[in-house]
Amino acid sequence: MNYKKFSTENADYQMLPANHIHTDISNMVKNLEYLDGIIFESSGISGTIPITDECSKFIRKVKNSKKKFPFYFVDVDLNLGGYLTSIGIMGIQGGIAYKLCKSSEKNYKRREFLKQGLKILTCSLILGGFFEKVLNQFMEVPILKESEMVLDRLPPTPLFELRNAIAARKIEEFIAPRLKIIIPKPTIGIVYGAGHSGIELDLKHKSLRDLVIESYKKINYLGIKKEKLNLILEFNPKSKMLYRHYINLF
Repeated sequence: MNYKKFSTENADYQMLPANHIHTDISNMVKNLEYLDGIIFESSGISGTIPITDECSKFIRKVKNSKKKFPFYFVDVDLNLGGYLTSIGIMGIQGGIAYKLCKSSEKNYKRREFLKQGLKILTCSLILGGFFEKVLNQFMEVPILKESEMVLDRLPPTPLFELRNAIAARKIEEFIAPRLKIIIPKPTIGIVYGAGHSGIELDLKHKSLRDLVIESYKKINYLGIKKEKLNLILEFNPKSKMLYRHYINLF
């Protein structure tokens, strides 16, 4: 999968649009010498840092390379109301993506697709910690690999827009200036899932991210847990330590 390159006043960016299971970061691995830091999505669902197989491989590559740059996690978690709202909207979008993609998967049974979709929703509500295991199984459905690309081009949910704006503010107003202390214009990699392509516009346009954030601030950030608004996690491969940065941007 190809990554997008764009720039702001503070940094150059390489953004890899990916899904949560089949992320192929091989292109970024080949270009480690060009990166000064990287941002990984932390799903917005749980408080854990998702170390997938690909993410683990990437960390090992960085540890073994001459250039050891930091990893950052800037996401916030959804509360139950926000989670259910996003699932509902994404369910509709998933149906649209399925319709658009099914012509290339004519032999795939629609009933099986819907059954897997029902399983993911039910388990997310009942099984809690087992949700990601079910999600892994769901994402193995062949048509999802195609649907994921379509979902990336559909309008994101309102809470995705909020998470995008929050991430962009943390990256452009804290991480990039922090890296600029030792690097005139750092190159930052971003690995985020479908629905987060709006991060690019939010990084480029401060007025846009401010508008989204201020709109949600008026309703007390409805849909998300506020504990991580002013928190950035940094994993440093050199020291092998996880640092917590408490910021004052919200």
